[in-house]
Amino acid sequence: MRQKRGQLTLFIIIGIVIIASILTLLFVYNPSFLDSFRPIVVPDTFEYCVKQGVDGIVDDLALTAGFTGSYFNKTYQGVAVPYACYTEEYYKPCVVQVPFLEEEFKDSFLILAEEEIENCFNDYVEEFTRQGYAVSAGEIEVELELQMDKLDVAISAPLVISDGNATTTLEDYTLEIPTEIYNVLMLANNIVKYETTYGEYELVNSQLLYPDMPVNAFKLGDGTIIYVINSGEMKYQFATRSYVFPPGYGV
Repeated sequence: MRQKRGQLTLFIIIGIVIIASILTLLFVYNPSFLDSFRPIVVPDTFEYCVKQGVDGIVDDLALTAGFTGSYFNKTYQGVAVPYACYTEEYYKPCVVQVPFLEEEFKDSFLILAEEEIENCFNDYVEEFTRQGYAVSAGEIEVELELQMDKLDVAISAPLVISDGNATTTLEDYTLEIPTEIYNVLMLANNIVKYETTYGEYELVNSQLLYPDMPVNAFKLGDGTIIYVINSGEMKYQFATRSYVFPPGYGV
């Protein structure tokens, strides 16, 4: 009798091990096997959509120094380049038009990013609704933090998915965008500050101090200077007009 009980116990243990192994293999090699047991929220799908939408915003904004909409500008090579510092008088230093270029950039980035994120979120919600899930979506909130070598985009997108038996949620996540825009903005502020005191920026000294961010200055006929800060493929440009001399001066 004891021998039979021992054999029965052994068979039960072996059976449990076999079943556990099968379930493990199914989960590892075919995770969709579990779909019938709970609603699946795949954050990667939403994150991928967001990343695709916001990746190009930095480079696009750089061409207009982060400005969007209507702003005081000088057209250069078909682009409305904003004046960061300007005076219409001769012999006078320019007046700063925007105190902190990074704030202008952040505001514009958030406006454009929120639109892309909203579109991705709505598509995400519609897809789950189409599949027959009960969906409860909250308000989207986006925050941006400028770092030395990246942008941290914090996204709050509350979403609850239910199939009547189980519930899954999607809440917050942070998207990192590698970029040197912070350093570019700090250099741009320095150039503007220099212009308010001395006029045209010293490009040679700039090259020594910032070898990875070469600066070009293009002088136009009305005394405007278009500055272009280069960082990889990004070109951040803005205009100034400071300490301008009248036509014929010094002739």
